[in-house]
Amino acid sequence: MAKILGDDGTAPSVLRFGHDYIHCGEPMQDAGRDIYRGLPDVTVPTRILRCRCGFRLAVPN
Repeated sequence: MAKILGDDGTAPSVLRFGHDYIHCGEPMQDAGRDIYRGLPDVTVPTRILRCRCGFRLAVPN
């Protein structure tokens, strides 16, 4: 059930459950903030999450 509720297509092998992102069976930890620059005039503030295995994920703030 958690897989169905948490599947939003964000990233393969990452489960989103509520506000938490889970990889390797544990909630990912906040690793800081960044700005994603897609086009010259477009910036998106993002939150960087890191898993204990080293996997990183940028999610919109």
